[in-house]
Formats: sequence, structure tokens, C-alpha cells
Amino acid sequence: MSDLETELRRAMSEETDGLRAAPDLVDRVVRLSRRRRSTRVSLAAAVVAVILGAGAVPAYRAIQERRQVVSATVGAVVDGIEVRDLPSGLGEPENLDVVDGRLRGKAIRWARGDSSIKVTVYRPDQSPADWTELQAWGYLKEGRLWLRRGSSGLMSPRHDDLMWIEYDGLILRVTTSGPAGADLERVAMGLRVPWDPEFDGMRVTYIPDGLRDASGKTELGPDGLSRVWTGEGGRRVRVEFVHELRAKNFTTLRQVSWPAKDMALDLRPASVRGLPAYEGKIVADDPNRDEGRVLMWLIRPGLGVRIWASTPLAGEMTRIAEGIRPVPQRYSQSVDGVEFTPLRLDRKHEKTALGHDWSVQSIHPG
Repeated sequence: MSDLETELRRAMSEETDGLRAAPDLVDRVVRLSRRRRSTRVSLAAAVVAVILGAGAVPAYRAIQERRQVVSATVGAVVDGIEVRDLPSGLGEPENLDVVDGRLRGKAIRWARGDSSIKVTVYRPDQSPADWTELQAWGYLKEGRLWLRRGSSGLMSPRHDDLMWIEYDGLILRVTTSGPAGADLERVAMGLRVPWDPEFDGMRVTYIPDGLRDASGKTELGPDGLSRVWTGEGGRRVRVEFVHELRAKNFTTLRQVSWPAKDMALDLRPASVRGLPAYEGKIVADDPNRDEGRVLMWLIRPGLGVRIWASTPLAGEMTRIAEGIRPVPQRYSQSVDGVEFTPLRLDRKHEKTALGHDWSVQSIHPG
């Protein structure tokens, strides 16, 4: 070893001989290392700086990921729609009345510098049927199909404008500019449409967290009226109420008018609040497609319930079922001693036997 190299080593040893790490430095580093990776990079750089000493030239570059902080709380409400996931630092919003061609609505807008986000809510008396009619009305003519929520939607080529039909009678739109454009879809998916837990004379009191709240739209299911809740990753729940002859007994309730080639296999006895029920797996003609599971039971002859759930939510079906209750009503007429609220329609009556001591009377527009 040369004399020069020996002298350099001795000098470096003398410079660092007095440096000592704090006794709890290792523990602190371990605790802090559980934070984000970017923080770990900065911590490692800081430890190196201590070892090298204040006068040493740093032989590293600290790389830290920069992310916009997104709020998970409600940022604002516009025409009943809650705006949740917003980038930070946009300041106070302004409320606007909007006229966009054939649509009138309410909007809320955040802006700071060249960054802005606007959420618009339209509640037309008549909605476009789908995205093709939305374009025919003059909206996002160059847009591409976007179906992450709602029934039909469009995204602009520049990814700065989203417009979709949440359900018939409700159209939502999110537009952005500048850096806020990176959060366009996140803001859109974070909009919360409050749902009415009551439909078809029943109340659904529990739905799992993480599902986008169902809107006010009641859909026609395979054999009855239903409402659907959806979430990320294909998570989906449908609650369907089945009436009259379709719910006469378990034999008819199990005879679902399956869409396409779906069918239920391995139906096994179950229970809902002490009532007998059946649970089974739904399969399709494509063995690679997971259709989830179904739980069905009779509240009484003439009223049955089916809950359809994607596989990740199958364990929640019983809790959803136990949260279903009838809606109390004011009565003014009766059928066989059972009171009901009359319809203000010209109507014809049909009476059908469901079994021993049970009957149903249907009222239809004349």
C-alpha cells in the first residue's frame, strides 16, 4: 500500500472517529421504514448524511414520489350529488346554473391557476336513451365509450371531459383543465348519488361498504323489480322482489327466467331470519366467467326475494337479506281483510289462488 493511500485512510479515520449514531437510531429507522417507499428513500439518504458528516460531499440523490393529496370526505354537494374525491389545494368552489344545449343543470367548480374541476348535474324530464343519442344531442361527438359507472357514457379524446347517464332522469358530467385532469376519473367515480332504500314496497337497510350507492332507478329483473349496487373490481349486488305466481312457492321461485344461458347449480338449504331459503352458485355457458351466487327465500306466498351477488360479496348476502323490511303504509282499501293503498287508475281486477288460505288480487290499468 502506498504512503499516500495510508495517509488518506488515517485522515478519514480521524475525521469520523468522533461520530456516533444515537442509541435508538436503528429502532427509529425500523419504525419509520413502514411508511411509504418514497419516505424510506429519504430516510436512507438522511442516515448516510449522518455517517458522512456535515462536511462530506453527498454521494446520493434523494428521489421522492410526489402525489396530490385526495380528500375522501365530502367536498361539496351539488343538486343532491355528493362530490368526494378531490385534489387538494383547489380553494373554495363556486356554484353555477348551467345551460348546455338541450340540458339545463346545476354545477360546482373549483379553480386555482390553470387547474380546475367542474361537476355538473342535469335532471332532464327525458334523458337520452344511450351514448349514441347523447352524441346525437350534440355532446362529446368525438368521445369514446366510457362505462365505468352509470348506464352509458362518453370520455373526450383529451381525457378532460366525462359525461354519462347515471340513470333515466339523471345525467352527470365532470370536466377538468390543467393538472387536475389526472384526477378526472377518480372524481367521477367518487361522486355519490344518494339512494332511496325503499322500492317496491320494501326497504333495503344494509348494503356493504365500497359499493356505489344505487340511484333512484328501479330496474326490471329476471322476474321482478330490482335495484343494483356496483363497485370496483366487478363487485356487484342486485336485490330483486318477485310477486304473485312467480313467488307462489319455492318451486316457482327457483324457476328463474335466466338471462342468456345462466343457471343456478348446487342449490342448498339456507335460512333468512328463521325462514327457509336456498343459496346456490350461478354459472354461465362460459366456464371462465364468474357469475357469483344467489340467495332466495319467501317472505310469504306471493312475495319472494332474490339476492344476486358477485363472488367477493357472497358472504354478505345473509346480512343484506336480514336487513330487508316492509315499508309501513297508510291503508284505505282491503282485499280479503288485508288493507292496501289504492291506485288512482281505471283498472281491472284479477284474483288468483296461491294455495291454502292464500290469494292475491292484481290491479292493472284498464
